[in-house]
Amino acid sequence: GDQGLYLRRDIFNSLGGFPQEPFLEDLIFSKRLKKLGRIAVSRQKIIVSPRRWQKKGLLRQTIRNWTIITLAHCGVSPTRLAKMYSSVR
Repeated sequence: GDQGLYLRRDIFNSLGGFPQEPFLEDLIFSKRLKKLGRIAVSRQKIIVSPRRWQKKGLLRQTIRNWTIITLAHCGVSPTRLAKMYSSVR
């Protein structure tokens, strides 16, 4: 993914770690984390692979990401959503 989550191990463990989902486990975990209180956003940069963006294009990938997140919020299962997010390797 292209998200960098940093938190204390005890908090991670108290939330049960990442859920055993094939896709969007970081989003599901972040929703649980948000219920604990304030979340800080770091200005530090992380390095991630640009392959998907290069292959699909900025506009197409952005629309795909928004669509997947919207469907996730509407209750579509991570398993079904994973099929929309093809591998680029």
